[in-house]
Amino acid sequence: MVSAGLNGRQVRLDMDRSQSSSLYKEQWKYIDISRFQNNQIFNQKIVYDNEAKANQIELINNYFLDGKSNDKMILCSIDDAKKNYSELYKKYFNQQAKKSINDLVHQNSNNFSGGLFLYVPPNLVIEDIIDIASRIKDIGNKILIERILVVIDANASINLKKTFFDNKENGTGCINSVFEIIILENGNLNFFELNESIKSQAVCSYFIQCHRNSSVNFYPLNQDSNSIRFDINVFLNEEGSRCRVNGFYLISDNCFSDYNINIHHNASYTSSDNNIKGVLNGKSHGVFNATTYVPVDVVGIDADQNNNNILLSNNSKVNSNPQLKILSSDVKCSHSSASGQIDENLFFYVQSRGLDRESATRLLLFGFINIILNSIKDEKIKTELSHSANKWLNK
Repeated sequence: MVSAGLNGRQVRLDMDRSQSSSLYKEQWKYIDISRFQNNQIFNQKIVYDNEAKANQIELINNYFLDGKSNDKMILCSIDDAKKNYSELYKKYFNQQAKKSINDLVHQNSNNFSGGLFLYVPPNLVIEDIIDIASRIKDIGNKILIERILVVIDANASINLKKTFFDNKENGTGCINSVFEIIILENGNLNFFELNESIKSQAVCSYFIQCHRNSSVNFYPLNQDSNSIRFDINVFLNEEGSRCRVNGFYLISDNCFSDYNINIHHNASYTSSDNNIKGVLNGKSHGVFNATTYVPVDVVGIDADQNNNNILLSNNSKVNSNPQLKILSSDVKCSHSSASGQIDENLFFYVQSRGLDRESATRLLLFGFINIILNSIKDEKIKTELSHSANKWLNK
């Protein structure tokens, strides 16, 4: 049993219960979470006068400040949702997260204040990207608790982009983020999580529930954040639901990037596609743990897992562990993993066209991640990500 201080009170984290599970141990074996156990929780509201732009939502240290988007949506703090939209709050908040064996999720549920609640009513379709700017400011060495709840009602569709903005004073701090998403019948979500050079250690947990004929396309992306873990849990609860979790990470120096992805095919005739690519340099470390679950008597499943990594340095390393836990025979499931350096034959082919070694490397690496970029339909997002990736490749 470990305790962490909170303004004189004690937050108790029962890590022993979770760590008794061999699966839990496997999924958490490469990450040091001692800071989350020992540091104090940051619980101070900071005055910030930044005004949201069109289709932008401003959060600072988990407090909802301002948001400008479609006036048919409900947009407020989770605290306000509990008071003013109690039926929605009771029906959706913490319903899946409370079942998690991850005690950081329970630390989050028990200690957050503020938060963000976004409700998209039935039949509302918003084509423009809604941009969530989450600003982490002056938390020092403490733990910042972030909580977001998004509910997409029947036949509704939105595009979300969320970005952390971190300052250099947060180098020894922590971010404990829990993001709950519920997509009802025929609903759709395209969700882009962009993280670049985050100084704080971050553990980001996602609980995504998909109902009949709904879909989610989730792109978790990372560039040179010090230490970040994407703990992604998708529940395909009704027939026709489908998910795609595609992303890439570009890391160097001593950066650490960890993808833990659990996809639960709880209903027949559901599909999932999971493709994560990594490029590693310096002494960086990448982790990919993915498990697809298909229980007994669930049929007509189509599931695919892929993880590919390119190591640019002899000092970088990857631990990749795709898994299928299938208890049904009527499935079409596959998984693959490959890590290594760029094939010299590819260098020969590209350099024979007149490029030097450095230019050839950049071209080949961009082609490697471009498979992910080409799956993005929104041209504005695709261009933004391409520019950001090229900046990293050219440094």
